Amino acid sequence: MPPTDERKTHFISPRLLQKLDYQTPLSKFFAEATYMSRRTEPESLDFTFGDAHEMPLPGFVEALQRWSVPQNSSWYAYKGDIPQSRVTVSTALKEQRGLSILPEDIFMTNGTFVGLAICLQMLAEEGDEVIVITPPWLGYKHMVHLTGAVTVGVPVDTNTFEMDLEAIASAITQKTRVIIVNSRHNPTLKHVKLKVDRFLDYFRLGSEQVRKVRGSNSYAIAISRKSKMSLDLRIIGASIKENILYYTR
Repeated sequence: MPPTDERKTHFISPRLLQKLDYQTPLSKFFAEATYMSRRTEPESLDFTFGDAHEMPLPGFVEALQRWSVPQNSSWYAYKGDIPQSRVTVSTALKEQRGLSILPEDIFMTNGTFVGLAICLQMLAEEGDEVIVITPPWLGYKHMVHLTGAVTVGVPVDTNTFEMDLEAIASAITQKTRVIIVNSRHNPTLKHVKLKVDRFLDYFRLGSEQVRKVRGSNSYAIAISRKSKMSLDLRIIGASIKENILYYTR
């Protein structure tokens, strides 16, 4: 009897099995290192993923406790973009970061992992390329792979850890669909410090080249992590026009 292809008989679909088999540096680390078996040992110091080693701040805990008490019958029902939440975020972005974004242009997600996954699933597909700044955050490659796209890494300047705009421009091809900009850059913790006009000039030029060849736009996903993004994001005022998606945590 001829051998049976496990992918054809497994209860998990072949498409998903192929995605699960994809090896990133992180998945190789989990498979080959002794990390998981030793991380709970009393003498081990776990700095792997940047998880907190202190107790949560009292104010954070108090807020969770206060708003966990239901105030109406649908308090724990299915939620979408709650209007009050969108107004709160819009107000905070204006006051704290100088960004004018209308509440109706704000979409709430349950975490930045989900937010980034939605953006990538919405924009990228099989055969596309997604440019990331390397060294990258540990989840980018796998998230991009799940869309069917390919990750293209562009190294930071090894002396300053700044983004290399010329290198990014050179990496843009007719297959480029997304460029991910992250500040603070993870894992270097470098603030992105770019002049908006200069960034947009490079982005527009590359996007126009892509549009001429494939008839569709490229997009930049700007991620602000825990702190003000030093990209002078007045560009967000024209985010739709400039094909730039912005999300924060």
